[in-house]
Amino acid sequence: YTLSLQQRQHHAGAKSDQPRQRKLQRLEQAYYDEQRTRMAELTADMLATLDEESPAPPDEARRTQASHTVATMVDRHGYQPSSLKIALGELARRRYEE
Repeated sequence: YTLSLQQRQHHAGAKSDQPRQRKLQRLEQAYYDEQRTRMAELTADMLATLDEESPAPPDEARRTQASHTVATMVDRHGYQPSSLKIALGELARRRYEE
């Protein structure tokens, strides 16, 4: 069994891309780690916005961002508020609870 020139070049290129792919994965993970706290806060703020019995986010900027994000998810992406609340609750439970 022999590989064509194109297959050998592709295979060789795939090997040389591995360090680059690992570096990209590390950069993505570092970015996610940096944003994790903020995303957990936004998720909690959105849940508070959707649940009238929960206390509102502590400051005006966070309340505004949470309200705007909820509105975007409902208006642009078609979520029902009740479904969004379930999805956010599950996201918070799986990703942000430690």
